[in-house]
Formats: sequence, structure tokens, C-alpha cells
Amino acid sequence: MSPLEEYLAVIRAPATRVVYKHCLKRIHPDPNELLIMAQKDRKELEKLVFQFILRERDRVSPTHTRQPIIALRGFLNFHDVELKWGKIRAAMPKARFVARDRAPKLTEIRELLQFADPRMRMIILILASSGIRLGGFEGLKLGSLVNLDNGLARLRIYEGSSEEYWAFITPEARSAIEQYLEMRRQIGENLTPESPLIRDKWNYDKRPFRAGDPSIPKEVVVGTISHLI
Repeated sequence: MSPLEEYLAVIRAPATRVVYKHCLKRIHPDPNELLIMAQKDRKELEKLVFQFILRERDRVSPTHTRQPIIALRGFLNFHDVELKWGKIRAAMPKARFVARDRAPKLTEIRELLQFADPRMRMIILILASSGIRLGGFEGLKLGSLVNLDNGLARLRIYEGSSEEYWAFITPEARSAIEQYLEMRRQIGENLTPESPLIRDKWNYDKRPFRAGDPSIPKEVVVGTISHLI
């Protein structure tokens, strides 16, 4: 296993692993060479990092420049290599304040739901009622859902990790889940507690060996959900 693979293996979220790998490759096509460079001559790597920052900071947003540096620091720290991060931070572009984050208004949620298919309707209502992050969808299975007697339901988020917790959803969100699952039953999917809560789209012609086979559900990754929203 390469140094990069060792580092990525300890990152829990698959989406984060993909992002960090991409970010490191923006600094150098072969991230493993960054570690070799740091072990031989840290000043040479610092010079490369400064060149990357100067090249990027007038071309992309400050956040887009910071992500590779964050990934690099995590990669090097994992392998016990330290750079002069204070000097590197001083060269980083300052973040620009462009907007205030806020919860969506009820009218905005309703507008989203007007354009949503059953799967997206379920996703939007889960997010709006439970308050989970997009990363909370990772690993959600039907067995993670527990229906309650009062019409609510709860979802076990990050199951099996130290961050595990219960999130509650409204009857409306629960109903959207039930409608979505019923559609999956109708196309012949065998639903079990291990089935993914959110699956890929399927082909209605049910021809074998085609992408989206109804009988072979594949969990939708967080990046896809973010893109759809």
C-alpha cells in the first residue's frame, strides 16, 4: 500500500477521500512524490507549496486554494512530517465574505419540492426535518430507519462509529420514504434491512446486465446527492 493509500484508508467518509486525493493531485500529479520530497528536503516542498499558492490564489476562490493545503497538511502529519505552516498560512489568500448561511425558508422548500421526483422529495424532507448534514446519508440502510407510534420516525446516523446518533424526521418525511420504498417494491426490488435507503435510479425495462438493474440496488454517494440538489 502506498503512503497516499495508507492516509486515505484512515479517512472515514468516502466522499472526503475522493476530494482529498483530487486536491493533492492539484499540487503534484503523484502525491507520493510530495512525501518523498518532504523527507529529503522540506524547504524544496515548501517552495513548491508557495508556488502553488501564488499560481492559484488569483485564479480560483480562496476556499478552492485552501482545500489542497488542508489535504496536504493531513497527509504529511499522518506520516510525521512537519512544514512551517505559519509561513504557508501567511501566504494563503484571505477568505472573502460573500453571504450569510441560513436555513431555507418554508416557501423555498416548497418550491424545491415542486420540481422533485419521489427520491429527491424524500431527501429534501429528511434534510429539512432532521437537520443532518449530507454526510449523514452515508451508509444509511433500511435497518437504520425506525418508525414510531406517534407518526414520527428516527434514523441512526453514522451507525457503528463514535459519532453515531439518532435523528428524528416528521410524518411528512416518513410518508415520502414509504412512497419511495413502495415504488422500489413495485419494480421487483427485494427490500431488506441491509438495503440502501437511497439507491441509484433503475431501468424500467428490467433487461439484465444493464446499469440501473432494479434487482441490484447501489447506494447513492453523497456527491451525487449534492449535485442533484
